[in-house]
Amino acid sequence: MKNPLNPFKTLFLVIVTLTFLPTFLVADWELQTNGLPEYTGSVNAMDACDPMTAIFADAVQLDPQHVIYKTSDGGESWTSFPISGADTLQMILDISMVDPDHIWVAGYAPSSIYATEDGGLNWELQYSDSADNFINYIEMFDTQNGVAYLDSEPVIFLTTNDGGTTWVSHQQEGMPSFSMHLWHPVDFVNPSVGYFYKNIGETAQIWKTTDGCNTWTLTTIEENVSFPVIKFYDENTGVLAGMNNIWFTTDGGETWQAKEKPEAVVGDVEFVPGDPNRIWISNYRDLLFTANGGTHWDTILSIYPGELADMVVVDNSSAWLMGTSGIYHTNNPTLVNIDPRVNQPQGFALTRVYPNPFNPSTTIQYELPEASSVTLHVYDIQGRQIQTLISELKPAGYYEAKWDGTDEAGRQVAAGMYFAKLQASDYSSVVKMVYLR
Repeated sequence: MKNPLNPFKTLFLVIVTLTFLPTFLVADWELQTNGLPEYTGSVNAMDACDPMTAIFADAVQLDPQHVIYKTSDGGESWTSFPISGADTLQMILDISMVDPDHIWVAGYAPSSIYATEDGGLNWELQYSDSADNFINYIEMFDTQNGVAYLDSEPVIFLTTNDGGTTWVSHQQEGMPSFSMHLWHPVDFVNPSVGYFYKNIGETAQIWKTTDGCNTWTLTTIEENVSFPVIKFYDENTGVLAGMNNIWFTTDGGETWQAKEKPEAVVGDVEFVPGDPNRIWISNYRDLLFTANGGTHWDTILSIYPGELADMVVVDNSSAWLMGTSGIYHTNNPTLVNIDPRVNQPQGFALTRVYPNPFNPSTTIQYELPEASSVTLHVYDIQGRQIQTLISELKPAGYYEAKWDGTDEAGRQVAAGMYFAKLQASDYSSVVKMVYLR
């Protein structure tokens, strides 16, 4: 797991502020303290393998040598384990654990991977690179198979199928060099399928491999995605979260749809197991949650001062959260698998149309506080109905409808001004749209 935070930031006293949501949604996020260092402003990586067992590491060396902190009792107590042989390591950037005994640590200066098979008592140097490239990402899928990423020129991916005894280097000509940040530019869903992101000017490049890093293919988003985090639920469904927007794909990155989110630097994105529409985002100082695929976001937890970063959702009843103020943990299934009724709107609304003006299509968002018979029609400037987007009974919730600039017969309409009219129960609202050709 990775973290976009500057590892040299000063630690501030955390003040947890409850949001407008019901108190039970935030009350069980407990700040862990027993056995952890007083100064955790440089925490840079965490992981967990079950509801009781988690690890985290400081980016910089606070003790005579680098250590990891491990809990086996759900955060009630933490024990430090020195990483033997890592005295010269300048920074820890990522860690991965598959069970309480098997843990891997990736570092920088020199570029290194250390591993333990006994829960942190003894460590072995598995990989070292004198070029001092950042190893921003390491993910072990089991005790044998894993992937690591080096921020080099061009980028290098390392794979292992023997627990790290050997790491095989993969470098493809034409791939970009240096993601230039310590955010989350890489995500693998299994040893074969993974994604890599980089911003090139005003274009976002998304590279995909389906053969374990041997070959990569490219798709693009024609927009600058600032400070991104890429995360996939499975081989086809994933998100790319930036400062202002979040892009969704359901076809393995071939196409992407943008939705808005509260503006802030993203630390991490996590899907709730079993439901790709339920997503957590650590969004600077706020922990956000959506139950409907990003149509609406609620703030579940806020801290001030400080920043939230990495998150690990272990299962439907356990999650861990890391920030500059420390580690939070919950074992409350209500918090992890929030009832979608919490996200229900408070009133009818035709909220927005984006993009507007548009070409070739636009998205119309609306909200229903209760089950309603809904119609959504498109009219031209003369008041003629030219398209029916929605005509059905819908339950309460947040919705979107897309219009591609065609009429009922599928013909492209002329450029100009159009109107979308929403009718739901006794509520009616109209919004203006401008179609460009």
